[in-house]
Amino acid sequence: MITPDARVGKESRAGRFNSDLVFLNFPSQSETADLLRETGITALADELGIRVTLDDVVWAKGGMRVLEALATRLTLEKYRHGKAAKRASAPYEV
Repeated sequence: MITPDARVGKESRAGRFNSDLVFLNFPSQSETADLLRETGITALADELGIRVTLDDVVWAKGGMRVLEALATRLTLEKYRHGKAAKRASAPYEV
């Protein structure tokens, strides 16, 4: 038996896939720099003290998913930094 919640999950997953094909050229170096800046990736990397260069974005390895993966890695790193800072500032119990 499929519950209403299970159907929503399936519909949500199915909605990720679109049969309309879109063909784009890979962004140029200047467009890549703009994308890194406009998506907040550069600011997040700077906040973490991580240097992101145009060489870190290899479009042929996954298209726009390259940006998604980079943003995800930086977001997880920020989360880890936050957890570590929270632990460091927590009072010690005796």
